Amino acid sequence: MSEGDDVWAMNELSDQADDTVFASVDFRPQGPAHSDEYAVYVWPNTTLRELANLLYIAEPRFSDSMSNHDFRIVYYDPSAGMHRASAPVTGVTRATQQQTAALLKPAQHIEDTRSLLRDVGHAASNSARNDPANRTLAQMKFMPGDLLECAISRPSSMQMRSTEQHRLPRHSAMGETQYAKSSRHEWD
Repeated sequence: MSEGDDVWAMNELSDQADDTVFASVDFRPQGPAHSDEYAVYVWPNTTLRELANLLYIAEPRFSDSMSNHDFRIVYYDPSAGMHRASAPVTGVTRATQQQTAALLKPAQHIEDTRSLLRDVGHAASNSARNDPANRTLAQMKFMPGDLLECAISRPSSMQMRSTEQHRLPRHSAMGETQYAKSSRHEWD
């Protein structure tokens, strides 16, 4: 495999990583990947949400559907003779908050499977416009040979209570969960 191939490496930042799931020998000519590093095949049109899902497939214990994934590109700057990092793209989740809310709608509000899927589809299309998770690697100017760092923060609790006033999690920047009351099933 040559350096110019569309092979992209991903660095998963976690103290919990103890083995790799994908064949690391294909990606690292100088030896196997580090124990906290995962290498995956992706294309320039891969979105950050798809990448978060690939990480979940590689190691499910790192995240749940609403864990925040923060990505940044690490690249070598030959003019400075050192590695640099881009500004991070933060708040990427494997599922949109709107999709999760539509799926968690109380049973009495669901007419049938088609209406449920329609709600999930509408939620996805409405949230797609400004969602950082829809940015592609090409839009981030990711090049072969660059690394993509990912920091995952898991909310402390994602439990919902089934009361008349539903309590829905709202995430703070520190990965904690704050609850906001809502009579509708929408994420704040």
